[in-house]
Amino acid sequence: MTDEQVFAVKDPVVEGYAPVMAVPPEPATRVAARYRCTACGNLTRFDVTSTRRSRAFHHYTVGGDLEVEDVEILDEQVESVVCHWCGTSDAVVELDAADAAELAAGDD
Repeated sequence: MTDEQVFAVKDPVVEGYAPVMAVPPEPATRVAARYRCTACGNLTRFDVTSTRRSRAFHHYTVGGDLEVEDVEILDEQVESVVCHWCGTSDAVVELDAADAAELAAGDD
């Protein structure tokens, strides 16, 4: 999906469900992992498949619009990381904190 997610919500006026666009906020406490592909040198593009369990406050307006607030990630399991450039998963490594901090300092 893109930056927005589609939620099916009950429309109080029309019987049935209507899609509503809502943008969930970014969790403030989660630190994203940094990866490197040792096969091609990629540091920036990876296809990450993960399963996430979260708790969120759903706020419906009187008009039926949904706003998702206070998203808390309870659990996240990364299932696979594939290099977007060369397509391998065998050569992708997660960087340790020192290497990731060095790369982040170089991004400024």
